[in-house]
Amino acid sequence: MAACLAWSAALPAQTAEGAGDALLLTGTVEALYAQKLRAPRMDSWRMQIQWMAEEGSRVEPGDPVVRIDSANLASEIEQLDLQLRSARQRAQKELADLEVALLEAERTLAEAEAKLAGARLDAGVPAQHLPAIQYERYQLDARRAGTERDDALAKRDAAQAAIAKRRTELDLEERALNLDLERKRAQLDGATLRAERAGAVLYASDRETGNKLSVGANVQFNALIAQVTVAADLVVVAALNEVDALRLPPEPRARVTLDARPDRPFPARVVRQTGAAEALEALGSSRYFELTLELEAPADLRLVPGMSVLVEIPTADAAVAP
Repeated sequence: MAACLAWSAALPAQTAEGAGDALLLTGTVEALYAQKLRAPRMDSWRMQIQWMAEEGSRVEPGDPVVRIDSANLASEIEQLDLQLRSARQRAQKELADLEVALLEAERTLAEAEAKLAGARLDAGVPAQHLPAIQYERYQLDARRAGTERDDALAKRDAAQAAIAKRRTELDLEERALNLDLERKRAQLDGATLRAERAGAVLYASDRETGNKLSVGANVQFNALIAQVTVAADLVVVAALNEVDALRLPPEPRARVTLDARPDRPFPARVVRQTGAAEALEALGSSRYFELTLELEAPADLRLVPGMSVLVEIPTADAAVAP
């Protein structure tokens, strides 16, 4: 029942003096199926409206309706793009240096393995065919060559691990930059709010001041900025005090009078009533049902969502002459 909170002057559902056979309610003109354009999610909690289509102008699906100031966002995207290209160049250089270190480690390993193979051949000569000191020297050389080969193998493995680790780190850095860049680009694209249906543009009002939003106004995330509506979508939403609910006749008819045009009342009919009454702070401590009225307004009478109205509904034993 959020629409009810927009009512500015709340007359309680009551019997009108001098016309004890009718209920007088206040309500507002609402767009039943309006496309609501809300402030998009940005990194900043507060954003400024840069441009808006003229209020009352007709838009088609895909047409821009509202544009949020995104100059800082465009600059951030440019900086991120430069960072991404710089990161890729740095990654190529670092990986190239590590590849060179790996090649050197592999060369050293190959030399160590060749040396070990030769040392093992010498060490394999039986002791009875060599002087004792020569035999011991060959055994020592073989052990030393084995240690050198193990050291070279460890350095080669470390070089391979360093490449794999750095490549993973660089991939993660690039992925993080890409994700941030994609998010910023999505925000930049979302800074332009477009119509999803054909209709007329209606500006929303600032919740704090009650004034219509305009270019230069500051809004927060998810704040309603504008709507795209068509006349066929317009209804009146009114509140009925639960005390008077039993006085509402079956298939009730009504007479609606715009506060802005008291000289042009027109007929309407109640097409929906909420199933349970709810408390509305704006209307006091009582509980209310929400009524939706289908309008039968003259074609030349301009209706705009947000207009306040007076709704007169006859009780079961009366009729309203529109």
